[in-house]
Amino acid sequence: MEGIQSLSTLANTAASAIDNSLMHEKVKELNAKLQKKVDVSTEELKRTNLELKSSQEDLRTAYDELKEVNRELDERIGKLSTSPRCPGRSSPCATSTSCCTCSSSRPSSSSAPTGAPSC
Repeated sequence: MEGIQSLSTLANTAASAIDNSLMHEKVKELNAKLQKKVDVSTEELKRTNLELKSSQEDLRTAYDELKEVNRELDERIGKLSTSPRCPGRSSPCATSTSCCTCSSSRPSSSSAPTGAPSC
């Protein structure tokens, strides 16, 4: 009887070793598949990161261009606000001379306020 029990124990040990070996192979296979997915995802992230950096550079360039346009507009607005204006008008004088000359060289319009010259 002792021999049968030893053979039974040996058979159980061998079966466990075979199961462990099969499971080890399955784990190795799953790890390889997982590593491939990680590698693909990493490459996708690298590409996306490069695209984002390029977009960020484009946005910075556009922002700098807009700041320059804004600066130019502010400069023009500043020049307009310091341009000579005829009394009673909100727009700059239409002539290249001052309003004093403008008022003496052009007749007043009926739409201008009393005493205000028309340019």
